[in-house]
Amino acid sequence: MTLRRRALASPPLTVVLAVAAAGVATLPLLAVFVLALTGTGADGYLRHLASTRLPDYLANTALVLAASAMGAALIGTGLGWLIARTQFPGRGLFEWALALPLAIPAYIAAYGWLDLTLAAGPLGALPAVRGWWGAGLIFSITLYPYVYLLARDAFLRQPPHLEEAALALGRSRRSVFLTIALPAARPAIAAGLALVAMEALADYGAVIHLGAPTLTVGVLRAWSGAGSLA
Repeated sequence: MTLRRRALASPPLTVVLAVAAAGVATLPLLAVFVLALTGTGADGYLRHLASTRLPDYLANTALVLAASAMGAALIGTGLGWLIARTQFPGRGLFEWALALPLAIPAYIAAYGWLDLTLAAGPLGALPAVRGWWGAGLIFSITLYPYVYLLARDAFLRQPPHLEEAALALGRSRRSVFLTIALPAARPAIAAGLALVAMEALADYGAVIHLGAPTLTVGVLRAWSGAGSLA
């Protein structure tokens, strides 16, 4: 009991260093928020931005992140389960080929899909890929490998006899997936979605081209308008 209390009273050095590093990393973000709310050093421009465009930036950011996460979760988890639990011709090829979308920058995909779905494009009959839902679609199809790779590995590591026992007891494959395989893989899927969210939040080219400016766009515009890119 004494050792446990001492462990709780004095956190490990690694925890202290991690908290300190996180604090240092968040200082620039805190500075941006302070400038945006007070207008210090920018003649009120940032304060004006916060009172006018900031709600739009926040709404677009939330919608883009939600759409990206939902799409990447569905595609990545489904493909991870398919590769881990089924056998079909060409499975070995698809196992690594499904990770290739990570090699395509999101802004390149945005340029291509928007041109394809414009009225004069080959897919002009389809709705034009633009706005927050278009950005979410682009991020879903370019960033889903983050979820796919981690989910596939999680499914492969699960003991197959658990699912076999459930099937032998009369459970359907859908029930086995939802009640056994998916809950066990949730930490890996969550980690993949965190990477998707960070990539989508940091993107500039795709969201500005598709007309869904997020907080990243707002920060750059604020710095440009304030006359300081330092």
